[in-house]
Amino acid sequence: MQLVTNWERNHAQPESRKMPEIIAFLGYDPTPQAETPTKRPVLARTALGLSQKVYAEQNGVPRWKLAMRERGLPQRDGQLGNRTAGASQAAAPTI
Repeated sequence: MQLVTNWERNHAQPESRKMPEIIAFLGYDPTPQAETPTKRPVLARTALGLSQKVYAEQNGVPRWKLAMRERGLPQRDGQLGNRTAGASQAAAPTI
């Protein structure tokens, strides 16, 4: 119960690996909508319950490139943008 209280008071956030269970229990995604385009892939990855490491491995890109993309930093070769753009839009849950 303490975990829920901390989450409601914004003292803590649930682990990303638990988000699919939380979404299934609530029947909707409780995370706020992305305020910027760079936040969309982060929210999609989190809704799937994937860490940066696992998501990067599944998409065949270095973890550091995924981290740069999620922070909105420039990419050098465009490798990540092509692979995650479609995945984040397709995987993003609808509310």
